[in-house]
Amino acid sequence: MDKENTVNEDEMLHIELFGGFSISYGDKVYLKDNGSSKKVINILQYLIINKNNKVTYDNLVYATKLDKDNKNPNAVLKNLIYRARTLLKDSGFPEYEYILQASGTYSWNNNIPCVVDVEIFQDYCKKAQNKDKTDEEKLELYNKAIEIYGGKLLPKHSVELWIVPLTTYYDSMFSQCVKEYYELVKKNGDYSSMIHICAKAIEIDPYDEKNYIMLIECYCKHEKYKDALTAYEKITDLLYEELGVKPSEELIELYKEIMSNLNQVEKNLVVIDGEIREEKEEPNGAFYCPYGLFKSIAQYTMCMFERTGQSLCMVLFTVTDTNGSMPTKKKRLITMNNLKDTINISLRRGDLFSRYSATQYIVMLVSADYENSCKVGQRIMDKYNSKFFVRTTKITYKVKVMNIDK
Repeated sequence: MDKENTVNEDEMLHIELFGGFSISYGDKVYLKDNGSSKKVINILQYLIINKNNKVTYDNLVYATKLDKDNKNPNAVLKNLIYRARTLLKDSGFPEYEYILQASGTYSWNNNIPCVVDVEIFQDYCKKAQNKDKTDEEKLELYNKAIEIYGGKLLPKHSVELWIVPLTTYYDSMFSQCVKEYYELVKKNGDYSSMIHICAKAIEIDPYDEKNYIMLIECYCKHEKYKDALTAYEKITDLLYEELGVKPSEELIELYKEIMSNLNQVEKNLVVIDGEIREEKEEPNGAFYCPYGLFKSIAQYTMCMFERTGQSLCMVLFTVTDTNGSMPTKKKRLITMNNLKDTINISLRRGDLFSRYSATQYIVMLVSADYENSCKVGQRIMDKYNSKFFVRTTKITYKVKVMNIDK
């Protein structure tokens, strides 16, 4: 970092490792990872990341996996080092000896003025964690660290054994920055800046539920409940379809808050009447909704039926493979989509159903007893099997009469 104070910015190499690999000089990118010369690029990346250390032949041989298919890996390594030096020279960079060799080791020449995004990122993170910093200073430092983080470390080489632990390390550091920034945001109330940061965190790691929770909370603070609902639906779909898990209780509670506030924001009864009467995509089918809403409707219905004495049944459909285990992702997605369509066209317009888990749908049947509910379940099974039956998956159903008086 001290080099930035003594060397003109235009005279420094700028090396990016987050989100991809490139080396620029001045305002021009001279070297970029375009997928060719993978071994040569891999060696350059390894030397740059370890630029403060001397790297032994053995370390480089291991990192580039030269010992697997070569009888003389050291000779191959020397050839790759030569090609790496030639690549740097031919790319048009200033005349330097970029790769040094001494006593059985190689190293990146640290006398060359350069800025590496990984080092800057770490420096901002470290400074932000200084207890002597004010909240305003910490916010600024965390924001700079988050901006520097352009994506996962060297994504085109993410399967390399030496990169995997580093990717995990920097991902964890980035996530911690985002969370620490959010804690500071909650203290000063400036949620608008957090929305952009959450969007970036989601783009980098779309499967981290916590990023969506923070985003939804920010939308709610700004009373952007429709945006919050969109974010909720996106993450629940991902959890079901990609990971095969249910949303957490924290997400479900946020959903309740969203729906509660959505119902309170619009005061114009004419508009509300129009929204209620909007034509649905499946006007003659059952009503499908997220489980959070399904649960609330079921609880309300049970309370109403305590007075009327009507019956209420639940039918749970479960998808498995032939061994009773969860099917593969591809089979699960196809089967669940087909089952959803079958349930929808098999139920009455007033019936309600929802996705309960990655492999289950739950149906609420109003004014139906156990025998009739079993008939409904079997009717759905018959329709599904006549149109979509495959031997590699199995669908079962169970019926439960809800005890209204308990």
